[in-house]
Amino acid sequence: MSKIIILHESLPTRCDICHKVDLFNPKTGKCKRCIKVSKKLKRLSNQHISHPNDASVLQIFGALLIFGVNIYFLPYARTFLQNFWLVFGIYLSSLLLGTILILCGKSRSIV
Repeated sequence: MSKIIILHESLPTRCDICHKVDLFNPKTGKCKRCIKVSKKLKRLSNQHISHPNDASVLQIFGALLIFGVNIYFLPYARTFLQNFWLVFGIYLSSLLLGTILILCGKSRSIV
């Protein structure tokens, strides 16, 4: 592959955003038309977007687990009378897991 040779360098002649020449200052590299847009973009890029942390995700998952078990699992408990202890054990273990997740989320959110 052949090498590229730069013969000469020059200042830009037009704005990179609007591609117009009339309000563009080649010495500063700023366009009076687009200066407001660039300031807004800088402000938007400096803003911090809040993401859920691990603690809140654990708490939400634990609460949804408890809620889901109560809504979907308990109505079927009467039909499983032959296996009452199996159903009760699954129900209790899911409630325990949900509670543990919520408590772990609370302890992690303090740190």
